[in-house]
Amino acid sequence: MELTSLNRLREALKANVTRLEQFETPSCLELRLQLNDVSALKNKIENLRKDHYSLPSDVDLTEADQELELLEDRLYKTEVRLYFLLSKLDNTNVSILEVIRKENNVLSGNESRQTSIKLPETPLPQFSGLYEERSPFKDQFDNLTKN
Repeated sequence: MELTSLNRLREALKANVTRLEQFETPSCLELRLQLNDVSALKNKIENLRKDHYSLPSDVDLTEADQELELLEDRLYKTEVRLYFLLSKLDNTNVSILEVIRKENNVLSGNESRQTSIKLPETPLPQFSGLYEERSPFKDQFDNLTKN
């Protein structure tokens, strides 16, 4: 490979790491997928480093080495952040599940009490549609629904 194509590949990897660094509001599944991306990026960086070292010895690789080191450091910090978020979400999900279970137990206890209560049926007045009967109908309906 040529040096320019390796530099382009390095820039593409930088863009991927930047995208991972800016990742926000994840779910557990998204975090696991991002961690898989981190592993793939680590492999790509290692392959890129090998490709750089396979270039002729007269090519100066100090800049490329420094950038790859910085890229690996950024990727490591991102990986730590993603693992931290994943553990935080896992703990949160456990506590949320406990709350949901408790609420379900309370609801199931309340449902048995609620089914035993029965309200008496109240016949509602029927409106015939005539304007003259509107006022008595409204008064009767209001009395039934407000009391």
